[in-house]
Amino acid sequence: MLQSASPYPISQFILRLMEESGVSRVEFVQALGYRNMERGLRRLDPWMENGSGFQLILKHIAAAYPGRADELWKG
Repeated sequence: MLQSASPYPISQFILRLMEESGVSRVEFVQALGYRNMERGLRRLDPWMENGSGFQLILKHIAAAYPGRADELWKG
């Protein structure tokens, strides 16, 4: 299923989005607009594992989930 809990707030937020949407990691990156799944996963995984990574993916998340976008920028 989905990855275990991470200590990083952004990782927890992304995991909640996936769980609430009922999507896998692959389906999540597809929802973000990635056609190349390997690239999308390479960009998602650092956020899930380290709480940081390729910044543009945050804009993709905000665009795909506009009702939750404000939660991305909370620190």
